[in-house]
Amino acid sequence: MLMFRASADLTPGWCVGVALQCRLTRYHLSKWCHEPYFRDLVRGTWVRVGAGMNPATRQPQYKAYQVKRVVMYSRTYKLEGTQTKYALEVDLHGKGTKAVRMDLVSNHRITDVRDACVCLVCPVV
Repeated sequence: MLMFRASADLTPGWCVGVALQCRLTRYHLSKWCHEPYFRDLVRGTWVRVGAGMNPATRQPQYKAYQVKRVVMYSRTYKLEGTQTKYALEVDLHGKGTKAVRMDLVSNHRITDVRDACVCLVCPVV
């Protein structure tokens, strides 16, 4: 059972620490996407997804999202040398959900609290 802390109790380092402990990279997703336990494995984990370019700095922006479930995507796409039709349904930080293709997930770690945006939903470890 997951327990949640009040947002006043959270520190930025703690939020990123929790997200780093339960994150998945594109490499891991491609390795396990056709395994029978995949749907259970990814539920509740965090993924870092590209969110476009920052117009001011012209640098790529990333956001971290929590995976809610695995869904079927409308077409087959290539994921690190394998073909898949699965996508991740992620929570948009209280603004609904969205299906994200796994080839859009970053291989890099979550580096910043602004990327993580997890301070309201971090589970107690």
